[in-house]
Amino acid sequence: MAAWESDQLVNSRFRVKELVRQSSTCHVYRVGDMFRGTLHLVLRPSPRIVVREGWRERFEQFCQDAISVPPHDNVLQCQRLATEGEVPFLLMEDVEGRCWDSVIFDGSLGDLPSMLDVALQVASGVAWLHAHGVIHYNLKPANVWISNAGVAKVWKYGEADAKTRVYASPEQLAHQQPLTQATDVWSWAVSVLHMFVGRAVWDRGPAATGVLRRYMQNGPAVKGLPLMPGSLAGLLARSLRRDPEQRTITMDELAEKLGGLRGSAFGEAEQGSPAARSEGQENSAEADEEPAPAGD
Repeated sequence: MAAWESDQLVNSRFRVKELVRQSSTCHVYRVGDMFRGTLHLVLRPSPRIVVREGWRERFEQFCQDAISVPPHDNVLQCQRLATEGEVPFLLMEDVEGRCWDSVIFDGSLGDLPSMLDVALQVASGVAWLHAHGVIHYNLKPANVWISNAGVAKVWKYGEADAKTRVYASPEQLAHQQPLTQATDVWSWAVSVLHMFVGRAVWDRGPAATGVLRRYMQNGPAVKGLPLMPGSLAGLLARSLRRDPEQRTITMDELAEKLGGLRGSAFGEAEQGSPAARSEGQENSAEADEEPAPAGD
């Protein structure tokens, strides 16, 4: 299976504009619909994926599940499944912007209100997925688009066999089944922690509990980042309880609580205050610092 080239015409209809992003599992292109005059992002499986047994059935099921989710401001809208030859691809709405991991890497969010706003938007998007029976399974900064207007859109949701060790929950790494919405709560918390620390200084999701504790003592790993409010640290600690049955906070509740934290007045009042840091340290003690279980 050959990669698409810039200016290539696919199915006599879609003109390839550019390769936007690629990973070991998929390539994302921006294409123009020559019939409708619209732009779209396209998710296409990578050559590494198409050689795996049963890949087509899994990819098509993932696409159909994604298409079934009603529109939401914080979920990348998946529109329809198409095929080029023997290879299916997913047409999605076009978003001018970058993925959350790139924004974290270059520090362009910058201020506390913007960081809280992204955390809230991601929680809102995942809550919408949960409300429609979809678990993300692989929530991480690379799977969230941030538009040039600052709108966060969750994407690549519903891949039941997908996980990334840095953000994976303990139950994912232990291959427990069935996974529940609590696994997304864990991965959301690790992703938000990554944003405040400035880089992922751990290699497996369960290590994030200790990272949160050390963060509340030492601050960000990258200079210039604002300090996480103690109230947010408390929410992360509740989200990072190792037993998923004890991880009782939902994405809806997280979004609601984050709405109360987002204002700049809150940031000015709590950022760097001794009381806030103490609160975060006390709450982060809820998460056990046990050895990470074996996993992928």
